[in-house]
Amino acid sequence: MKSFNQTISNLAQQMGSSKHYLDGHYYRIKKENATTYKIASLVADPCGAYLYNPQLTVKFQSQTDEILSISYFNDYQTPTKMLSFSEETSVFLTSELTQLVNEIKQAYK
Repeated sequence: MKSFNQTISNLAQQMGSSKHYLDGHYYRIKKENATTYKIASLVADPCGAYLYNPQLTVKFQSQTDEILSISYFNDYQTPTKMLSFSEETSVFLTSELTQLVNEIKQAYK
């Protein structure tokens, strides 16, 4: 079974770093460096800008592919939500990451 890091890496290679309109949504996976990715679902606002619904920044441990941290930003929701990885938020952030990656995988088939 492919690691989660490998799945994200493969999607990033397929998509490049630009946003793609897939299955009714805009998505982007941007590789920041060898271990960090920004993964986003974007919603267009009336002025032509894009809001994150959400954006997750994921950092992996390079030897084990273990998730070291996840940060969450959602400016589409009111109020804007920003979270960092901690014991209290780890379940929510991991769930959001899994859901977003699965949405992209399904849309990008």
